[in-house]
Amino acid sequence: MATTAHPQAVRKPTIGSTITWLAICIGVATVFVTAISLLISRQGPPYEPEITGRPAVQVSQTYFDYGDVHYNVPITTSFQVKNVGDDTLFFLGEPQIQVVQGCCPPRVAISDREIDPGEEAAVSFTFSMHEGMDGPHHFVVHVRTNDPVTNDQFVHVYSNWIP
Repeated sequence: MATTAHPQAVRKPTIGSTITWLAICIGVATVFVTAISLLISRQGPPYEPEITGRPAVQVSQTYFDYGDVHYNVPITTSFQVKNVGDDTLFFLGEPQIQVVQGCCPPRVAISDREIDPGEEAAVSFTFSMHEGMDGPHHFVVHVRTNDPVTNDQFVHVYSNWIP
């Protein structure tokens, strides 16, 4: 005996399911638009270089005076180097510390060797003196870059070590 195939019934979408899908689509689109607008608002205005046609170095602070410091107390010195030009700024080697008075120059660390226009890198070092290393200390940090006008910036660091 042959059976006849019944065509499957086609379900028509109900108003409730259509509204549900529409609400989901609107919700996803709202989240997407909100995320994009938050990203755009965080970027701020476009960078306007102070100097055009070259990289240009700007140091956030060029003088530190820690006064009297007791032996074995670590001092961390940190400053920012910003590229205010419109071309990439490069450090020419590690920043070097010249000892003008005292002893024992610390090692310097930099956060990035190249700085895009409008960006910054951190330069930092930590030092401490102990008995026998007392008295005034004066370091000059030389920050050398590919800035053709001011390629060697100086940062002075003073301290006086006491028991």
